[in-house]
Amino acid sequence: MKKWRKALKISTIFVVILLAIAAVCYRIFGISDAAATYSKNLDAAKRAGFWFDNAAVMQRMNIPESDNGLLLLRPLMRTMEEKEKQANTKTADELFELRWSIVEPSLPLVEQAVDKPHLGPKFDLKEPYEGYKEFGPLRTIFSTLVKGIDVFIKKGQTKNAQKLLMTASVFAAHLRQDLMRPIPAINAADDVEGKIRKLIPRFGHDPAWLAVMTRALAILDLPWDLHDHLKFSHWESLWGAERLLGRTGSLEDLGLKREDSRPTEYTLGKLMPGFAAANLSRIHEYYVDILNRLPKDPNDFVGIAKVLQTSPSHDYKDLSYKTLNQIGDSEYQFGGLYETERAQRNVLRQAITVLQSRLDLSQGLPLKGFSMLDRNGKPLGLEHLKGGWIIYSVGPNGKDDHSVPPPAYVDDFIVHLSTATLDPKDTTRQAKWSLGAGGV
Repeated sequence: MKKWRKALKISTIFVVILLAIAAVCYRIFGISDAAATYSKNLDAAKRAGFWFDNAAVMQRMNIPESDNGLLLLRPLMRTMEEKEKQANTKTADELFELRWSIVEPSLPLVEQAVDKPHLGPKFDLKEPYEGYKEFGPLRTIFSTLVKGIDVFIKKGQTKNAQKLLMTASVFAAHLRQDLMRPIPAINAADDVEGKIRKLIPRFGHDPAWLAVMTRALAILDLPWDLHDHLKFSHWESLWGAERLLGRTGSLEDLGLKREDSRPTEYTLGKLMPGFAAANLSRIHEYYVDILNRLPKDPNDFVGIAKVLQTSPSHDYKDLSYKTLNQIGDSEYQFGGLYETERAQRNVLRQAITVLQSRLDLSQGLPLKGFSMLDRNGKPLGLEHLKGGWIIYSVGPNGKDDHSVPPPAYVDDFIVHLSTATLDPKDTTRQAKWSLGAGGV
């Protein structure tokens, strides 16, 4: 009997200590203050039009089969996956040759698919991440199209190369509509821009090529309304939070294989009254704050990136931000990529305008307003060098390092307009220009 009493006493002391720790943590880790704002932040999210019921989510995410070009591409995607498993490709070049041998005969089908209003995986409320599996094969087809442009150029099939550039641009624009994968979608646009950058020194004297490049940029440059993206990210964060907090579903829904892989903060959180409310409150607060501060002009990419990159969630002071940092808040990275990609298009647009109108760059860049801005909000770089001009963006690192000699890493996005490219009378010479890692 004494042993039982002793065990009970020890257990009681242990529980009291745990409760005391939880109470201290409750105050120190910000749970109390955040939980108190839950109702206010929830109401603000509802007033802002965020999605709280399945019908609202499906209304935006569900694509009618008749409008979805992905259905046309699924047989091609399966064929490519099967061929890659069977083939013994050892190099990147061999892998591309295999993929191109499959994609090239199917180009009419690809064009038919991108002509559809949408091109995306089916969304399932029960398994929202299931659609991610189709994004990889879809992205593979896209990257094969971009590389295939060079194949047609080498064969002298100019019309086919130009047509393929347009197809790839529309493809990239479709991927941008995918609310589930915004960052890879931005990278797709970046691939097209990189291809145009390489085409300018070679075909900048050709009006037909310049017209095609202009149309491709116009497709990529349609204003991107981030409201739906934020609404989906908010819903996705809540969906994941319910599973991390153990309120519904399982961790397997999030791609975690075992329930015991739940972060330790959630085990401690179970002892804290208001832990769930505090974490959900931070999610509502974060997305409402971003939505309210977005610039009204969707072309203000510098202002948009600034809002996305000054999120309060990055001041990670306490456990009330745990869930937001665990599964949400991807907008921070997204903002920087979005800003960089828009600046790159500005460089290309400026260069093409100069070539189309044969303008004198000594008078400065021809396009003003947002079209002359770099990712840091400053004007794009313009410099006269021996053999021509360069127009450039400072790139993701935000540093003007285009003149840094190799082997230092240079990430500036540079377009070189050589004398040969700028001279409309000389249609035979092609610029041979190297600027190290940042060159064309």
